[in-house]
Amino acid sequence: MPIYLERARLNPLKEGIAVIPVHGVGNLAKWWRFFTAYGIPTYPIFDNDAKDDGDQKKRSDLLTALGLDAKAQAKLLNSKEWIIQSNLSVLGKNFEECFRVVFGEKYPALEKEAQDKFGLFPERSKPLIARHVAERIAVEADSNAEKKLKEFANAIDALKV
Repeated sequence: MPIYLERARLNPLKEGIAVIPVHGVGNLAKWWRFFTAYGIPTYPIFDNDAKDDGDQKKRSDLLTALGLDAKAQAKLLNSKEWIIQSNLSVLGKNFEECFRVVFGEKYPALEKEAQDKFGLFPERSKPLIARHVAERIAVEADSNAEKKLKEFANAIDALKV
């Protein structure tokens, strides 16, 4: 995500933004509560990959902590698209599929390039493949990708105190 934020002209390092993995969607609410209790602006990002949260309870815990009602939660939890709001972002079904839609055919081509060039397998090397793609993918002016990345960066930037 930091690479994509830089592409949208938001430098995470310069702006004091940390992208912190929480190692599972079930930990999002806990860390959101912790950081916000100390007044640290926090912008949760997750995808709707149900393999670790088939009953949606883990993601719902975060959405409840954010004060969202059942109707708003259902919209987010069933989305297959990238939803960017002022207080959170949902990356559709999963990160890879979401970015394949946003960037089009260039994204899977670069995924394949990473797999072929470095002998990577998606089951074991998703972060390395995603980084390879992020570092190389073109973000064309006025494209859907540029618009989404700017919207995403603006939502995060608006949290600054």
